[in-house]
Amino acid sequence: MDNTHNVDSAFGYHLWLLNRLAQGRFSKVLAPLSIGPGQQVYLLALQESECIHQDALAQRLSVDKSNVTRALTALSNEGYLERNKSLTDGRQWLVRLTPKGIAARREVITHAQAWIDELKTPLTDTEWQQLTGLLAKVCLPFAGIR
Repeated sequence: MDNTHNVDSAFGYHLWLLNRLAQGRFSKVLAPLSIGPGQQVYLLALQESECIHQDALAQRLSVDKSNVTRALTALSNEGYLERNKSLTDGRQWLVRLTPKGIAARREVITHAQAWIDELKTPLTDTEWQQLTGLLAKVCLPFAGIR
């Protein structure tokens, strides 16, 4: 697909391609853990010793609360995290990684770092820094928007 004539479509195409490649890669490497690419972000967002309100996690990731509930329920069913009602507010859920979740999180980090290392291959360190800085700048106005 030649999108070089239209910069906007080339940008969109490259974002789509990177997303597609990442989804395929993570679907494959995370299959033994029974974790989908959409769930890995939740393991990465939780620190190993952290206990956090589910709503705070939704806010941290700028995602809808219902998406968080679905992902965390699936991760809980697989034994990767514990979800308990808050003692101070029965409507709130507290979330924490289990030992199995900590091990899975470390494996996800390893796979994510390998993917990043592969993406960095054609770039210099300076180019990679510029790319990540520019992507962050483009995303900044949308931070917190769900």
